[in-house]
Amino acid sequence: SWIFIAVWDKVIDLGDYKAHAWVVKVDPDAVFFPSRLRQLLRHTTPFNDAGAQRQAPEPKEWSCGNCQLEGKQHETCAARVRSLQKDGHSCKAALQTVSRAPPHDCGCACDDFACDMPESAMYLNNCKWGLHGPIEVLSRRAVAMYAAGLPRCVPLLQHPWGEDKFLDECMETLGIKRVNEWSLLSEIACGETPAPCGTSKVSFHPFKTIQSYFTCYEYADTYGGSPGAEPSLPEDLEGNTWQEMLKDLQAREEKDVRILAD
Repeated sequence: SWIFIAVWDKVIDLGDYKAHAWVVKVDPDAVFFPSRLRQLLRHTTPFNDAGAQRQAPEPKEWSCGNCQLEGKQHETCAARVRSLQKDGHSCKAALQTVSRAPPHDCGCACDDFACDMPESAMYLNNCKWGLHGPIEVLSRRAVAMYAAGLPRCVPLLQHPWGEDKFLDECMETLGIKRVNEWSLLSEIACGETPAPCGTSKVSFHPFKTIQSYFTCYEYADTYGGSPGAEPSLPEDLEGNTWQEMLKDLQAREEKDVRILAD
């Protein structure tokens, strides 16, 4: 888990995640369809709720320390933003108000992390047995809360867990909302049979050889669809021919697994 924590630390240090609503981590042996994930996040509640989206653009020059207004220098910019929210301002309106230079307001240049929006911190659970690591999808605010709260999760490292179990437990410890989304992953370790990848899932795992990976990708790209859609069947194949094709694809994957086991 320490290796993955180091990777997340690098993501957080770079800060590029702040410019996007969602952050996605994908294993290299997972066949992943970004367009399906975009479709899922764009058209499914609560992922498409306004709170999960960016509330304001990143300020060109970030200055979100203390208020610069005379008599208010003891108050942080974030505290000023949240007090305005309590008075009924939206996050965007509160940020615009505090950005006004003194004597009008604090002259703060903050992003929407200064707002009080705990409901927008969420991550997707992809397996009935708990979060599995082939694909992890977190909202930008969940990443920020994970970064800030990671010291509280250090005691969890004493357990012999993998990275995915650690992340799942850490998110629960920090009070970050977990949303079950079964269309995210087709995974052997979750009791499913990913091959031949004819469903509309966002990702399929594991495919550890080049041949099995691209066989899955091509099949899913041809016969799959957007999450929630029924897989389309080829019109030019009938009965026995169709079943033979499925058996052939499954046999290839089983052969790949045996080779890896040896």
